[in-house]
Amino acid sequence: MKNRNLIAIFSLFLTLFTSLQSFSQTEEDYRSLISITLDRFEKENLRIYKKFENNSLLEKLDVSFSKKFDEVKVRLEKNKNDSLTENVYLFDIVLSDTLLVNVGGIKVNYNSTAEKLKKTNGEKIKRYVKSDFIKRKTNENHASLSFPLLSSTGTKAIIYVLVKNTVSTTQLHLLEFEKTDNKWIFLKSDIISWTRGC
Repeated sequence: MKNRNLIAIFSLFLTLFTSLQSFSQTEEDYRSLISITLDRFEKENLRIYKKFENNSLLEKLDVSFSKKFDEVKVRLEKNKNDSLTENVYLFDIVLSDTLLVNVGGIKVNYNSTAEKLKKTNGEKIKRYVKSDFIKRKTNENHASLSFPLLSSTGTKAIIYVLVKNTVSTTQLHLLEFEKTDNKWIFLKSDIISWTRGC
């Protein structure tokens, strides 16, 4: 029992350490990615809302995490060779662990609970950009950005951008970036959903 407690504590420490390492994104990365995104959408005369809106990002993360977790759970169940207690113990470790998931074409180390808290903390975009770039939502064309998400290698990133315009259409864009020679480069933008209001 004592060994199990030590293993559990070590696993928790390892999980927290890995999570912190994986998501130790610098302010420079944030600023650079957001600045590139703002420049692109400013050319289309869009104003950026003052807070990050992460619903689409969180939905994709949670779906990917659930699929990956189901795979791990099945693998554990297939490999169980001892008692039910042993299997439940292993299951608990996986549940609290950070899993590698695929989101928007990049592989991300993600822990569902921890990252949900981090990305829904109401952080304002204002701290990353000049104040004249942002404004409150109005009836004119405007866009909302998700918080940038970096790959587990730190060399790729995605941002979701929700664009709403005056004719009641909404588009969800997925922007992809890559870091080359320590500089973020925009790769491409895809419209992944489009809706028209009544």
